[in-house]
Amino acid sequence: MAIIHRVLNTLPYFRGKLRLARFLVSNQKQRAKFETKDGMLFSVPNLVENVSFELYVNGIYEKETIDHICMTVPKNGVFIDVGANIGAISIAVAKKRPDLKIFAFEASPLVYSYLKENKDQNQCRNLTIYNLAIHDIGGVELPFFSPKELNGKGSFAPVFTDEAVMVTTISLDEFFTKEKLIPHFIKIDVEGYELSVLRSMNFFLTDNAECPVLFEFGDWTELAAGFEIGGAQIFLTELGYNLYTFPDEKVIKTPLEEGAEMILAKKHEL
Repeated sequence: MAIIHRVLNTLPYFRGKLRLARFLVSNQKQRAKFETKDGMLFSVPNLVENVSFELYVNGIYEKETIDHICMTVPKNGVFIDVGANIGAISIAVAKKRPDLKIFAFEASPLVYSYLKENKDQNQCRNLTIYNLAIHDIGGVELPFFSPKELNGKGSFAPVFTDEAVMVTTISLDEFFTKEKLIPHFIKIDVEGYELSVLRSMNFFLTDNAECPVLFEFGDWTELAAGFEIGGAQIFLTELGYNLYTFPDEKVIKTPLEEGAEMILAKKHEL
């Protein structure tokens, strides 16, 4: 496995690379630990889930997102990562931008344990992590469904598993007030519950025009979460945000209702 990892990491990206890697790795479901080509150490629950697998194969996950955050957030700024998973984005940003203060939230206790291990072994002193679920109703215990083999698919809805653990919620308005924070960039990846996260920081979003929000839209995930399709987009546009596809940043004139897309929301025009 170590030899396969080194070979895959040294190969440049090419069409079919991930498919070839799946054949070579043979669907490994055991815990793995590896070093990326940038010198970061990651422990992962398995190599089945796409976040862990792409880190293993390419040494980075969502490069466009990481690059955009690193280029956008001002010096000594604040980055919020909601749905941090094992830390693929937060840790990369923390290493590239040691001047930033990064606050990352992961609801699943199991996935959080890997986030903590990865933070510690990469010595990310500018990264603070929380085993909390962001929700518009803060300070309650709610069931959270996180499948063991699909660590990136945790949700308040039993989409991928019927097994739940109880998690503690907090609203971002409450958190920002308590920590006296004014974030400069917020990334959200919560499997259809983006609207709940946005509602949890309604006061902040209303008052702060300079903070972009990057979030994932998926028609079926929003339906599974019990929200109106496009609800997160509608919420932001009503607050005066402009929406763009990411990373190509094409203007979204009306809320998307089909498919899946990363969306960048900003209050100022490009």
